[in-house]
Amino acid sequence: SSGINAEWPLRPGTVRTLLDCREQFLAEFDFYDPYIKFKQEENTATLAKLPARLEYIHSLPWEERQTELIRGILGGNIFDWGSSAVVKINESKQINFKEACDI
Repeated sequence: SSGINAEWPLRPGTVRTLLDCREQFLAEFDFYDPYIKFKQEENTATLAKLPARLEYIHSLPWEERQTELIRGILGGNIFDWGSSAVVKINESKQINFKEACDI
């Protein structure tokens, strides 16, 4: 068996479904990921900002910290999935997680 999820064509099509399928095919059939360089650059830039972000979150009062954590989770999903507003920010090379959270 190839391991391809046989249920995939039967599930409703969503952005997440398509992204999962793409990743599965890339891994399964040993395709080169054409976005790997961009992903690596983005990860490096993001990880460099992580200590300051964690320090900021840690400095907040407990209730504000909870709100900020949820905003970060939701904003991270928007940022990761490439909402059109975030894509415009990326294209201008002004990647800013806080802006993604505010969208």
